Amino acid sequence: MVHVFTLRVAFAPVFIGYQRQLLYKHDDGSYSAFGKSDTQGNTWLTAFVARSFGQASSYIYISKNHVQDAVLWLQKHQLSNGCFQSVGKLFNNDLKV
Repeated sequence: MVHVFTLRVAFAPVFIGYQRQLLYKHDDGSYSAFGKSDTQGNTWLTAFVARSFGQASSYIYISKNHVQDAVLWLQKHQLSNGCFQSVGKLFNNDLKV
């Protein structure tokens, strides 16, 4: 049996990453490289954060509102053909997988 303290220590970096990522959240639910210093969120980064938060929620508490806000923002930028409008600046194209 794994000790509770060991689990807390093991998942501490995940929780810290979650808290830090929230610093880059815009009021509309999107995320950008420089947070509110950017005029708008970024499509790719917002999708990446929503996916990452969804995966991390299996291991730490993630507010469902943070995931839902990001998904709703993405839905607002979905085109009629199903593609997503590219919004905001992206400085690392490795996110485009």
